[in-house]
Amino acid sequence: MDRLGISESIERKVVTAVGIQFLVTVGIFLVPFLVSGVLSYVLSGALFLGAVVAIYNTLLIVRRDFVAPIRQLETGADAIAAGNIAIRESKDLPDSGLAGSDQPDEIGKLVNSFVEVERYLGVVSSQAEALAAQEFDDPALDEEVPGSFGDSLDEMAANLEAYTTELESLVDAFGDAAGRARDGDLTATIDDEALATDENRYAELIENYNRLVTTLGGTVGDVASFTGEVADASADVRASMDEVDGASEEVARSVQEISDGAAEQTEKLESVSGEMSTLSATVEEIAASADDAAATARSAAERGRAGREEATEAIAELEALEARIAETATAVEDLVDRIGEIDEIASVIDGIAEETNLLALNASIEAARADGSGDGFAVVADEVKALAEETREEAAAISGRIDEVQAASTETAADVDAMESQVSDGVDTIESTLREFEEVVEDVTTVDETVQEISDATDDQARTTQEVVDMVDGIASVSRQTATEAETVAAAAEEQTATVSEVTRRVHALSDQSDELLATLDAFEVPDGEEGAGVVSETEGTAPASGSEGPGASPPAADDD
Repeated sequence: MDRLGISESIERKVVTAVGIQFLVTVGIFLVPFLVSGVLSYVLSGALFLGAVVAIYNTLLIVRRDFVAPIRQLETGADAIAAGNIAIRESKDLPDSGLAGSDQPDEIGKLVNSFVEVERYLGVVSSQAEALAAQEFDDPALDEEVPGSFGDSLDEMAANLEAYTTELESLVDAFGDAAGRARDGDLTATIDDEALATDENRYAELIENYNRLVTTLGGTVGDVASFTGEVADASADVRASMDEVDGASEEVARSVQEISDGAAEQTEKLESVSGEMSTLSATVEEIAASADDAAATARSAAERGRAGREEATEAIAELEALEARIAETATAVEDLVDRIGEIDEIASVIDGIAEETNLLALNASIEAARADGSGDGFAVVADEVKALAEETREEAAAISGRIDEVQAASTETAADVDAMESQVSDGVDTIESTLREFEEVVEDVTTVDETVQEISDATDDQARTTQEVVDMVDGIASVSRQTATEAETVAAAAEEQTATVSEVTRRVHALSDQSDELLATLDAFEVPDGEEGAGVVSETEGTAPASGSEGPGASPPAADDD
């Protein structure tokens, strides 16, 4: 083909091969008409052999110069479609199986053009990879890409490098500001004028960051100020709670003393009640004896009226009467003594009433000092005070009655003594003074009436004594109830003291936490230039001394429950 000068065109190669085959076919057809014999066979054989060579040459051209390059193009196109694009130092493309062709015809030129296209795409791909990785010093970017696409790619690389430079500058500024803010400098803002960036592009971002840091600094400053106020308040509350704790302990001790006093008073009232019961029984015995004396006096009067003929018997009865009158005088004197004891008991009751009234007054004072939590105790104290007043009034009444009975008993004792004297005189002169017998009978009648009065007065005294016993029992019951209430109040006071101690402990913990928070805020520098240490210096040492009146101070007896 090279000798024929047709190797540079696939078309001429195919036309030549087809023409040779056509001429061989025509020669084989014309040989029998032109020659004969052996020469005919030789020419026919030569023409046939030429036809075979032409066919083989045609097949070789089709296979080598057409089919093989087309298959290489197909393989290369499939590789490019699959993304296997790379720059190669030679024209060999091992990834796609496509190699540069030495054919001078159209197919060879097509293959070589396809190789150049793949190389072009490889350069573009390498530059795109370098730009994506932001490797602006990659040698691939130095290779020239022809055409407008190459210009666009160069412009994109320049813009991307400038954009990356701006981002790096912005990131460095953000990193520096964030590092300062991390170290506690909340004035670390970004100066957008010092950055070589497009202000319109990043101005809003920088402004938002600066506002964030400024807001955070202001917030930390406010928190530091508020923490200082909390520390002051904690110190005030701490001092106040210490006072309340001490006052609660004093209240608990006072209430316990009141409880012990109420228990002791209950025991004394129970003892008084027992004594009064014994006195009541004794008064009832005296009343029974007075009734007997009255019956005896009436019997003597009846016998005196029986007549003078029974004078002897009357004398004997008068002697018996004298003896009984002596016993009556003794009993009356004993009654006077016991009435004096009753008067002493009434004085004791009056003293108990005074002590109960004083105890109620002290309880009212303690309830007033306890504010709202002592309402129940104040009610009990008022009831005890009212009962003490009533007891004192009843004791005064009893004392008045006892004075009356004592006066009557004294008068009766005097009458009994006089009667005893008269009976003695009558016994001595009965024999000579029978005429005065009627007068004696009248005296006996008078004695009968007097003894009856003594009996009635003794009955009244017995009833009064029983009433006193009942009142003392009532006072003892109230005193027991008061002691129970006092024990309840004492238990509540102890519980309140424990609660106040717990609150005091928590206030101390809050004060310590405030100090720790202030120490933490001391590390921050706020936009106004005031650091957390400044807040600490303003708050430290401002806590009022114990006992001073601060914002959180309260009266010593305040109840925090």
